[in-house]
Amino acid sequence: MPPLPVPATVALSSSIAFASTAAAWTFVAHPGGLEAGPAAYTAWFNKMFPKIAKFQSVLVLASAGGALAQSVASPAASQQQRLLWLLSGSLMLGVLPWTFGAIMPLNKAIMAAAEKGEAAKEETLKAWGPVHNVRTVAGLVAAAVMGYALWKL
Repeated sequence: MPPLPVPATVALSSSIAFASTAAAWTFVAHPGGLEAGPAAYTAWFNKMFPKIAKFQSVLVLASAGGALAQSVASPAASQQQRLLWLLSGSLMLGVLPWTFGAIMPLNKAIMAAAEKGEAAKEETLKAWGPVHNVRTVAGLVAAAVMGYALWKL
């Protein structure tokens, strides 16, 4: 078996890491935070969010960049392979405007409450989950498409 192309490897591994962390939020952290109550969830979110935001941003950019590079870097790739890499990279890149437009206002509301020493509104905390789930689905679909594209190489 020939070695895997570096851009494809970076794209797939980064998308899997992103999808995994997003899924952990969807299925574990967010439900647990809601169960802990608004005050505990808000305080925890305030400490955690700046750290995870940097980590996931790097994963999104590495995944999208690797996929887009793979879509143009392989002269022997078929048109279908190029389109799969382009689609999956675009899907990962699309996470950024969704994050800034849909999730960031909720993040800021939660962080603002924490900075005042207050609990975020329960409605805000609950609303965060479904909006974040879009990122989880996008990451999982992108990883699956990248895996398929890599298999087709």
